[in-house]
Amino acid sequence: MLLDIIYRQVIEVPDEAFDVREGYPGSGALAFHRHHVAGLPLQQSEIFIRQLYNGELEFITDNKRVKNCAYCGFYWYDESTRNNAKLCSESCRKAHRALQKAEERGRKPKAAPEKLREIDYYIHELEYAYWRDEKIMQNYIARHERLSTAGFIERQSNHNLAFGEGNRQGNRRRGFPKLPKY
Repeated sequence: MLLDIIYRQVIEVPDEAFDVREGYPGSGALAFHRHHVAGLPLQQSEIFIRQLYNGELEFITDNKRVKNCAYCGFYWYDESTRNNAKLCSESCRKAHRALQKAEERGRKPKAAPEKLREIDYYIHELEYAYWRDEKIMQNYIARHERLSTAGFIERQSNHNLAFGEGNRQGNRRRGFPKLPKY
């Protein structure tokens, strides 16, 4: 099946018609195959490609400039000056670099999870709100709701006896005495 894909791409599909995916030849590999298959009938070109990948054509693969692409894995001709290129085309280079970056991101240690704030432990989206942790709830309430002292409670009860449950004391000129502070 892979050889059928190679054959169809070498003979029928132009270089710009697809992006390189893993397992498909890059444009350098396609140019190499087209160079060797040019002018051959369809059956002979298919036989040539099969022989090339079965290792039966050593006169081609023994050449130092004929290499396997590090990304797509197909034969190509290295035209670099120093003969040290590993990838057959720019599209294979980009795809290989993306693969390397993904592996590098996978090797990096995961960042520590973000620490939850106190208020994040309060679940209020449901019908009945609740705290997920009782200790955090008590700390939050102790900071935001002041506990009443015995003296304050006594003053408040005297105030309620004198003036009722309202919060208005009235005016001293109208006969309301000022409460003594304890």
